[in-house]
Amino acid sequence: MVKLLVQTRVRIDKTNTPEVVFGLNSSVSYKNFSFWAHFAGQTRAWRYLHKYSKEGAYNTVRELIENRYTTGVWTSKYPRVPSSESEEMDVSGFHSTFWLMDASFIRLKSLELAYSLPVDLLSKISITSMKVYFSGSNLFTLDKLKWYDPEGNDSEGAFYPQNKNL
Repeated sequence: MVKLLVQTRVRIDKTNTPEVVFGLNSSVSYKNFSFWAHFAGQTRAWRYLHKYSKEGAYNTVRELIENRYTTGVWTSKYPRVPSSESEEMDVSGFHSTFWLMDASFIRLKSLELAYSLPVDLLSKISITSMKVYFSGSNLFTLDKLKWYDPEGNDSEGAFYPQNKNL
């Protein structure tokens, strides 16, 4: 019995350039309190995860290395991960949609909670106005990527996470 393996390549229209980019600014004030928030996001953008996962390379995702296919292990969660010396993307050498991840996200980019001190209190110390506030940036992100920042630059294979500040 002879088995014939046929491989088909299909062009897909999924890229890392988002088709939709959006933002939302919102502010609310009540008496001396104010609240301001800025949300940003994207949708219809995709990332190839395998590009940054190579066996023996630095900064490789542990989950992929520990659960990759290896000879004799048939319970692997992921296909074979290319070696760091190999230029192959997958076993066949071609990109696979298995590694294509949805990079859509929404992120709370900025948040500010403020309290304006009463004028009658400030006038006693010759100050016209004063505001006390708490602010933060990149406080949370809702996305489907497990290991990488969806806003990351993947042209060079480098992902730098957004700084979270309070």
